[in-house]
Amino acid sequence: MTVSNAQFLKQNHDVIRAQGDKVISSDGSLEIVGFEGLWTLTKQFPWPLVTVGGNIEVPTPLGAMMYQPQQAKVAHQGAISFQEVVAGSIDNMLVDLIRSGGRFNAKVYEGTPGVNLRYKPIYDCFMVIDNPERDFENRSQVLVMSGNIFFHYYGEVVAGNSDNYRP
Repeated sequence: MTVSNAQFLKQNHDVIRAQGDKVISSDGSLEIVGFEGLWTLTKQFPWPLVTVGGNIEVPTPLGAMMYQPQQAKVAHQGAISFQEVVAGSIDNMLVDLIRSGGRFNAKVYEGTPGVNLRYKPIYDCFMVIDNPERDFENRSQVLVMSGNIFFHYYGEVVAGNSDNYRP
């Protein structure tokens, strides 16, 4: 490891601080439309981004090649997990979602639904949740239901209701 002089380290520090505080992974929430009261039980979810869907290889003269971007990626998927409560709220929500066709819309917040910097709407979502494991020896963990969420995101970012989600 290189030992840098103090002035160089201070310059780097000043540049990093000028960019602002880093986003903390846990400072987000997902709220399913129609099940707004259950947002606190969402443990893990994907943060939607807009990016190209991949690359296209383009042949060029003399056996060379180049790349160009594919269409924007709007269909996404990622891991999602929920903490269950004794009342069976998540189990009941999953059954209710199936009864209503299995699809839903949701909002992904930078902060909470009540206090947030911004949110991103996601559309036409559905989830495939794996059967959770119950274990007689495990007295120290909450029951978590995990799986994958499939959704569409079109790059929308809605301004939040606060400039600081940590009041």
